[in-house]
Amino acid sequence: MRRDLVRFIGEMCDKMHLCVAVHHLATHLLDFFMDEHDIELHQLEMLSLACLVVAAKAEGVDPLIPSNGEIVRLMHNAFTSTHLACMEMSVLVFFDWEVHHPTIATFLDFFALLAMFPSDMARCRDSPAQLLNLESSLKNYLSYFLDTALKDYSFIKMPASMVAAACVACSRMCLHLQPLWSPMLENVSKYKLEQLTPCIGRLLTVRDDDDDATRRWEEKRRSVGQKGKYTWPALWDT
Repeated sequence: MRRDLVRFIGEMCDKMHLCVAVHHLATHLLDFFMDEHDIELHQLEMLSLACLVVAAKAEGVDPLIPSNGEIVRLMHNAFTSTHLACMEMSVLVFFDWEVHHPTIATFLDFFALLAMFPSDMARCRDSPAQLLNLESSLKNYLSYFLDTALKDYSFIKMPASMVAAACVACSRMCLHLQPLWSPMLENVSKYKLEQLTPCIGRLLTVRDDDDDATRRWEEKRRSVGQKGKYTWPALWDT
């Protein structure tokens, strides 16, 4: 269920042209609110949207948010503007209006600036194209692990800064870049590499599980390819 809500928030962020930081903060607010409340199933999407509106305002991008009336129409009048406003107020009151919470995305914005080491650039000094490719690949891996950490509930139990730091180490590991960590990152993040080991292990386990699921679906798709259409399940529904 949680993965469905995370996906739903992401889809709404895309429709409203909101950034990853809003997606992460909205999910963070949703997680903590749901931990303390029993929410009826038919209210979950409305709650998710209320968290999204609060997160967008906290991140300073509220001009991009449609009015409550427009959101209601987008949701085919599944609830009223008044109900959405009340839910938004419930979220704000629960957090005592303190909704500027740093998330994994917040910390990764800073750590990503140091994810490429001088030694990496030195290796590519004779090939600008290779350097650009490395930068692009590193960015893609950082984005992948950031998304992985958002979808898996186990990471909520870890400090956001630790998970963000582990995303950098995992990305460098996947690209076979050595060393995995630097004195600068250690100084900025306040984590030694050995402190990140459990989180790195969990990120890589989730990645492997996703890869295995993708392979199983591909094999199933091929096996039924001659028997008619096959509907792929969403990755987050497993």
